[in-house]
Order: sequence, then structure tokens, then C-alpha cells
Amino acid sequence: MKCWNEISENISSYFSFENYPSIKSDDMKEISVFSINASMIFGTEDKKKFLEICDATIEKLFKHEFISKYELYLFAIIEIEDPNSKIAHYRKVWKNIQRKWNIDKFILGPEIEMNLAHKKYYASIAQFNLENFGTALEIISTNPQNFVILASLKDNALYDDTIRFFFNKAFNIENNHASEIDYMNLAVSLTKYGDIIFRWGDSSEEAELALLFKGNLNKQFYEAIM
Repeated sequence: MKCWNEISENISSYFSFENYPSIKSDDMKEISVFSINASMIFGTEDKKKFLEICDATIEKLFKHEFISKYELYLFAIIEIEDPNSKIAHYRKVWKNIQRKWNIDKFILGPEIEMNLAHKKYYASIAQFNLENFGTALEIISTNPQNFVILASLKDNALYDDTIRFFFNKAFNIENNHASEIDYMNLAVSLTKYGDIIFRWGDSSEEAELALLFKGNLNKQFYEAIM
């Protein structure tokens, strides 16, 4: 397995403008990307090793002075495929996640029922500490269409209004993202407040954890990582 880090100071080289008709190109140019990359991933052991590398890199980054003040959040969206299912409405978000992962040390926010494009969802957000980043990363790596990690200067984002705001920015009908997280729209909407969006992507033999952030943090990222 081969691993390396990259910084792109212009997100336009990372995302295609054509896929985001409602977003202005000038807004995209103000966003940068730091990514942790791997190729030649063969099997679950290699993926596990890459997750550990990502965890260690983020731990190093978040101990740097400029970013140590950020709080970490896991935003989660669960689709209710059968609106009449009592089990689905009982499990909502966190009981679903607790079936696979130990999130006892996460501070869980309220679970809000949302409706979009004739579908029903539950959305919520949880706050967690840096030592639990590995667990949050495992969660988003299984389903980046519905789970995302956010770093924010907000000391408390566990509110109904925040969850609704994130949901409406994440599932964006205008950009044809009505059933999966629209990372570009999240980035444009949140990085202007200093927030950082974590995006997981993978293919058969490659994987990447990308951090989307306001370009004025480029110098600090270089100093902390490169």
C-alpha cells in the first residue's frame, strides 16, 4: 500500500463545476482541500491500516495550535425505507449506529424526522473527542452518502435548528443530491464560517480522506502536516 498527503489550494481541481449548477465558481475557488490518500489497497487489512494512518494524521493535525480549538461532530442521516415500520421509527439514528459501533462516549444530539422528495429520514448530530475520531471515521467510511464528520468552532451544535440546516445543505435537490450528501454545497455553506468538512471516498483499490476548508487556512495546514 502506498500513502501520501496532498494540498490543493483551489477546490475546482478537486470537484467539477459542471456537477454543481447552483454554486458560483467564485465560491468554489475560495475553498482548499487537504487529502490523505492511499493506493494499492488489497483487502480489509489494508483498509484498516489506512484508517489507522488517517486517524494518526488527524490527531497530529488537531493538536496543532490553530485547529485545537475546533470541536468534532458526526452528522448522520438515516432513510426510513418503510414509513410504517415501528422498528425504524424506534431506532431512528443512534440505535441504528449502536448496533455496529460503540458510541458511548459520543454526546448525542436530538433525532429529527425530515421529509424530502417523498422520502422520510431521521437526521442527527453527535459531538465527540479526538480520541474517538477513529470510530467516527469507520462509520463514515461505510456510508459516506449518509454520514459526514464536521469540525467547527461552535462549542455546541446539538440543536434542532442546526440539524435541519445541515440536512437541507447536505441533501440538495438543486444539485441533484436528494438522496446523498452534497459535499460541495456543504463546503460552500459551512467553510465560510471556518468549519471543516471531512469527505471519505474510495474505489476498489484506492481510498482518500479529504478535508475541505477555507483557503485562508492553507499556511496553517502546511505547517501542521506537510
